[in-house]
Amino acid sequence: MNQTSTTGSPASKFPGSPHSGIGLQSPLPPMHSVWDHWVDSRTPNPAKDEGDLWPQPSGSILEKGEMINPHTGKLTEYEELWADEEPQATGYDCQRVSAVLVMECESNAGAPGTRGMVIRVGQWCQGIMVGGGEAENGGGRAVDIERWTWVPSALEPAVAPDGEGGTEGSREPEREEAKRDGDWERIAKIGSRFLPCSLLFDAGEAGNVEEGNVVEAGEATWKVVEKYLW
Repeated sequence: MNQTSTTGSPASKFPGSPHSGIGLQSPLPPMHSVWDHWVDSRTPNPAKDEGDLWPQPSGSILEKGEMINPHTGKLTEYEELWADEEPQATGYDCQRVSAVLVMECESNAGAPGTRGMVIRVGQWCQGIMVGGGEAENGGGRAVDIERWTWVPSALEPAVAPDGEGGTEGSREPEREEAKRDGDWERIAKIGSRFLPCSLLFDAGEAGNVEEGNVVEAGEATWKVVEKYLW
């Protein structure tokens, strides 16, 4: 989902897990959701994060709730607008891909209390690692964040029709390039530490990314907790 905050404080960056139920309002109660912050960019002890989800005529979802404003420390009402995007197959992938890496340890990245998570859903991939030292500006915990998106090529693949432009063997590299027809582009980066987002590109084949496997990346060891193709 894409998110737009309409009122209240800026949201922290967190991966975790949501759980939902019927809201308490009537006569047409919205869906009520709670998000558990397994790792949070602002604090190691995040406050409760929950809200009611209201479907909009446009197809988007309006989330309304209360949370602690990090600038004031007070419980503050907020609104956020969410829009669904359909996951896409990318590059050499024959199917759409969802995959999750997690890292939690006492010694990786040079200090205790380090947590990280990298998630790919279709054409989007993002990761976060928190802890393991001080922030580069000298205050608080170290936080590293990356976000990538698949960008389709603007050019038509240069593949000659059968019987034109050379032998069958000479066109194989062009056909391989035509399958890719774009590339991953990093659109956000905070911090200098390595996050293994690229291991999840091309269905994770290059990094031996299969559910249950452990992969070494940079100074950290990551576990593949989910991989799903459809």
